[in-house]
Amino acid sequence: VVIVGDVDQPREDGKPTPGRQHVIAVASALHGVANSVRVVELPNPPVAGSPALTPKWDISDWITAGGTREVFDATIAATPIWNPADEPVSPATIGVQNFKWIVVETEGGEAEKPEPLPIVAIANTIAELTDNWPRRVGASLFVPNAGRAGISWLPDADSLFGYLGQATRCPPRFKAGDGFHTKRELFSFLIRTVTDYVAVEALPHEPLLPGHFYVSEHPPSGDGDALRSLVSRFSPETEIDADLILAAFVTPFWGGTGGTRPAICITSDAGKGCGKSTLAACVGQLAGGALDVSANEDIAAIKARLLSPEGVSKRVVWLDNVKSHRLSWAELESLITSPTISGKRMYVGEGQRPNALTFILTMNGVSLSTDMAQRSVIIKLRRPDYSGTWADETRQFVESHRQELIADVLGFLRSTTNALTKFSRWGDWERDILSRLPEPSEAQAIIRERQVGVDVDGEESLLIEEFFSQQLVSLGYDTKCNRVFIPSRVAARWLGWATNERMTVAKASRTLKQRITEGQIRRLLECGRRDIGRGFEFWGDDSTGETKMRLDLEDQIKTLGERHVE
Repeated sequence: VVIVGDVDQPREDGKPTPGRQHVIAVASALHGVANSVRVVELPNPPVAGSPALTPKWDISDWITAGGTREVFDATIAATPIWNPADEPVSPATIGVQNFKWIVVETEGGEAEKPEPLPIVAIANTIAELTDNWPRRVGASLFVPNAGRAGISWLPDADSLFGYLGQATRCPPRFKAGDGFHTKRELFSFLIRTVTDYVAVEALPHEPLLPGHFYVSEHPPSGDGDALRSLVSRFSPETEIDADLILAAFVTPFWGGTGGTRPAICITSDAGKGCGKSTLAACVGQLAGGALDVSANEDIAAIKARLLSPEGVSKRVVWLDNVKSHRLSWAELESLITSPTISGKRMYVGEGQRPNALTFILTMNGVSLSTDMAQRSVIIKLRRPDYSGTWADETRQFVESHRQELIADVLGFLRSTTNALTKFSRWGDWERDILSRLPEPSEAQAIIRERQVGVDVDGEESLLIEEFFSQQLVSLGYDTKCNRVFIPSRVAARWLGWATNERMTVAKASRTLKQRITEGQIRRLLECGRRDIGRGFEFWGDDSTGETKMRLDLEDQIKTLGERHVE
């Protein structure tokens, strides 16, 4: 085999040029396989007395400049058979391999023998040749894409060695046998030892999240024009809703800690055709795509999708067109506020990612459980005068102005804040996003007002409390002044009537205790006295701790008769 490489400009650091590296890599791969290998260096100039060729040149340039077959054959004949021992030992010339050649004495004289390399030496060679790649998130290796934006995950040894062949321009060579490390052993070693990150981000955060690897550069702040133009394409019900639309676009880029982003619930009193789904889709589009899930989908499956190679880069989770008279989804509620998403990751097992997710729901007639309502920011849209191409044009606006929009989002997050005097459970989000809106206090008040308005549990609790009050009035009690003990069995019966649901005493007691603990029912308390049995205390508006508790409710029921008060 005769190898003639490209002649590159010599490097200032004295290391082999890319052309020389490739020649040695090919020669190393053929050594011991071909009968002989010669690495030929052609004379320059090709013809005596002619100008020398200027790097970069190859054999075709040499022939064009006058090089002849006779000179070529003579150069081959004068070139000794290539021996790896004659080359300077450098990762750039030998590539990635699990051995090195050594010369040993044998009965017939000197001979070459492969000697196993320590796994640390192999890993160090990889780091030197690839500028310290691959790196990892947990137990998953990743590398930058060659010639294009983004990263690629390396789920197994085959993908790792394919990357190494591409990055070093020659296939890695691993010998089998006792003492030689295998490809799988190297893969496992790298998972344990390479630089570790919490997550990989294709888009920026402001501020940067510590421990995250950002693929893209952080652009300078924009002037806000593109973001204002995008918001103006929608039809908010009020000026505050326009501000909240802007906040929805900003939230996926906010560098807040995990579990500190409220859900965004987009609705309209005008019903369908108001742009709810388009708004949600555009928020996801700007943030790199959204993971579309269904209401009450298996939460383990959702977590697995969020941890998959396709889903791990997503910052938006979208539940579109939710239909429910009372959306109550404990697992989703927990997911929104959890600092970390944990679940099954393909090829790895247990996986994790920081919960920097923004959950977006679109629905008509918003009715939420108390927990879901408290986790939601409600945005209202009015019926617009859209053209038939509005949705496509809006999505195209996001795509064609992506860089300006991201710069505007970052500029917003770097702008001056306005003071807020009080904060909710979403204090970090209010401090960093809401406080940068034109009227943060008014926005905060409307958010709270709407949370109460869509809280069907809270509304139901008021109805339950009023039902208990009416029952007591029908039995002769003064619900302004009296303090009345209600046995658990009576409370269960009344709760069932109030909610039109048959309940056991145990279930009714749990339900009432939960609503009391959450502050939804104000005039009922769990009775702490065990000498009178289990039950609850009804406190009139004017009763105090000094008010004697009446214990005659069941006697009143026997005397006056119990009525199902409507």
